[in-house]
Amino acid sequence: RLQPVLMGELDPTQVAAIAEALTRAADQRLCVILDLHNYGGYRDRPIGSDEVPEAAFIDLWQRVAQRFPDESRLALGLMNEPKNLPVSRWAGLAQATVTALRQAGSHHLILVAGGGWSGVHSWFKAAAGDVSNAQALAGLADPLGRTVLEAHQYADFDSSGTHTDCR
Repeated sequence: RLQPVLMGELDPTQVAAIAEALTRAADQRLCVILDLHNYGGYRDRPIGSDEVPEAAFIDLWQRVAQRFPDESRLALGLMNEPKNLPVSRWAGLAQATVTALRQAGSHHLILVAGGGWSGVHSWFKAAAGDVSNAQALAGLADPLGRTVLEAHQYADFDSSGTHTDCR
């Protein structure tokens, strides 16, 4: 919704809604995390595919950071649970995005979720044919030191968040 066409302008209606949310949050002295919830894809195509080049993901975040430059109340969460990408590819894309944002002058706090479902329970486990989040994100660098890793943990028996009983 925010960028209906890859590498295109941000949608004015969505920008206005974000701006309103930021204004309301500022009035209450709250901070906002703006993140993407499309699991590492764009319209059912994985980022890094021929249809959705990694440059399009970076372009989106550069546009967002430029449109909302006040980092005092806005953090950028690059991607919630990027399960549709190999962990190693996600880590490389996250690093490229952090680097591009810093080179463009962004001082926002940046949240980088672990690959897959970003689970704490599996942080040190390598995905089939890939590496673990611990390995892939160990070298994540930010010249400003304003990037943090994000992990999730559901308290049910299989860490899925789909059951009502907690461990």
